[in-house]
Amino acid sequence: AGEWYGGSAVDNEAVFDFDGKALDTLKLFNMIRGGTDAENYVQEIKNEEVTYEFGESITLPDTVSVVYANGNTDKLPVTWNDEEFQAAIDSGIGQYIINGTITFNDEPLDVQCNLTISHNNLLTNGSFETTKTDVWNLQGISRKDASDNNNNMRTGDYNLHFGTNTDHSFYQTVTLDKGTYVAGGYVSGSADEYNIEFYITIGDGDKKTHVGSLNGWKEWDNPEFSNIEITEDGTSFTIGVTANELAEGAWGAYEDFYIYKLTDDEIEGVAEVIELIGALDEITLAKATAIDAARQAYEDLSDVAKSAVTNLDVLEAAEDTLAKLQAAEIDALIDAIDIVTLDSEEAIAEAREAYNGLSDAAKAYVSKLNVLKEAESTLKAMQDADTEAAKQAAEVDNKISEIGEVTLDKKSAIEAARTAYIDLTDAARAKVKNEAVLEAAEKTLA
Repeated sequence: AGEWYGGSAVDNEAVFDFDGKALDTLKLFNMIRGGTDAENYVQEIKNEEVTYEFGESITLPDTVSVVYANGNTDKLPVTWNDEEFQAAIDSGIGQYIINGTITFNDEPLDVQCNLTISHNNLLTNGSFETTKTDVWNLQGISRKDASDNNNNMRTGDYNLHFGTNTDHSFYQTVTLDKGTYVAGGYVSGSADEYNIEFYITIGDGDKKTHVGSLNGWKEWDNPEFSNIEITEDGTSFTIGVTANELAEGAWGAYEDFYIYKLTDDEIEGVAEVIELIGALDEITLAKATAIDAARQAYEDLSDVAKSAVTNLDVLEAAEDTLAKLQAAEIDALIDAIDIVTLDSEEAIAEAREAYNGLSDAAKAYVSKLNVLKEAESTLKAMQDADTEAAKQAAEVDNKISEIGEVTLDKKSAIEAARTAYIDLTDAARAKVKNEAVLEAAEKTLA
């Protein structure tokens, strides 16, 4: 033991300090045998996540899970904010945060519930999670779980899986009432050659198709049909997939098929966005506010409603044009800096502030950012040099001031001041305020 105070150096690092004094960690052994009287507290509160389909009766959890400082877990009763909860129900489809409160040792603690109200999927077993596959007409394909599918899952534990040289098809037919709908599904996988076609039919009408792409493991392609107009109640509607010409080694899976009906509010919101975008004719810098308003209105839509906006490409083109115009404005500000001097600070700062205020898309079009950076670097070097010159000039001014009344014994002080002045750079000499005093002192001394 000796110098290691009863154990090896490594062991003792945890229980003794460098002087051999016992640390508080030694108390751990007593705590293991007899416990501790330290006050317990809530170390972590698990926020809740709940999802309901639109139209379902929504209830929030009665309790939330907590983790105590001693490692134990528990469920504590929770009181949710009724006004926030009712507002979410009244608003319908969307994502909401409902705040709540739990109590531990008479202390209120905050908790949140993330509530999602989603569209009602009008397909039965659209994600293939239940064994009720008879609602689907399956040919050459079957339901698989994650273990049989290399865990190539988008959601849940099951999907439809296909393999090499397996031509296949599947569809489901439902009855829809009058309204506007969106329908689609997901596919992922890989094949050198393939022909995968997603399709819908409305009543006895023509088939509408989208090509499905195999982009790799868990890379999900989403062929989607938007703005499906059903004009009569009780209309037959079919969604399905046909696949053939699958090359050797092909594999993949289908997941999460859906048919959603847009609500009246969503249809109204879509119409508003289409109108806002339609008003974006000739794009100028003055149209920035109108473009931002159209984008914000679009982002406020639900994901389902977004798919019904038919002129999104017009908005995206307007944003791109605006970004280029804004970038050109910044390039002009940078050009205006011209030769950098100490007086360029305001112009450089204006260009930098304007650049920082751009969107990422607009920043990408600024061609003279490097010129701005060089100007900033040059200005900084000039300012540093100017500051140093002012400092050196002030030191010489102090030497001159310390000369005071000129007498013969001030000769060395006058010569030291003159030498210090001569050693200055031209920029520093220009900042010396007392040079005339020094010259007068030299004449008096002579």
